[in-house]
Amino acid sequence: MSNLIENRHIRVFISSTFQDMHDERDYLMKRTFPKLRKIAAERDVTLTELDLRWGITEEEAKSGKVVEICLREIENSIPFFIGIIGHRYGWIPTREDLGESVTERFADVDKYIEQHLSVTEMEMQFAVLNREDDMHAYFFIKDQKGNDSEKEDHREHGYPVSLVLVHFVYNFNVTYYTFSQNSA
Repeated sequence: MSNLIENRHIRVFISSTFQDMHDERDYLMKRTFPKLRKIAAERDVTLTELDLRWGITEEEAKSGKVVEICLREIENSIPFFIGIIGHRYGWIPTREDLGESVTERFADVDKYIEQHLSVTEMEMQFAVLNREDDMHAYFFIKDQKGNDSEKEDHREHGYPVSLVLVHFVYNFNVTYYTFSQNSA
């Protein structure tokens, strides 16, 4: 943390599944972070948000770099992390989906692959849940009550979202929220 203070630079990693969280991520990028950057700049601090929707090229994805890039960017953002959880579990990579060096640099990835974790859960485990450091981590869980268009039970590979949610209710800042097209 002392390095962070000396550098006057804050990097915040944003984790969520991509397919169902476009509106939330857009809201953060267009409304929330510009305001936060302005406040930070008034204090001579640079704030950078990391939204990897645009940070991973097709070539990197095809060459098995997705998990490695995500975990590397999380390392560069510690201790700041935002997790947004909806009703999708997310993509579950296999060993074949990984680059050759990812398990050398990030030993936990072997365990994550054996547990069939999604990339989103890997990010949350790696960034916060498996870490002893004090983290400035916040989790936002989308409340689907009353929103008929999203009441479907979105599951991938048979993993219910509740499997992921169980981990986050203990010891971390959790906010339940509703979001509509009108919010964006």
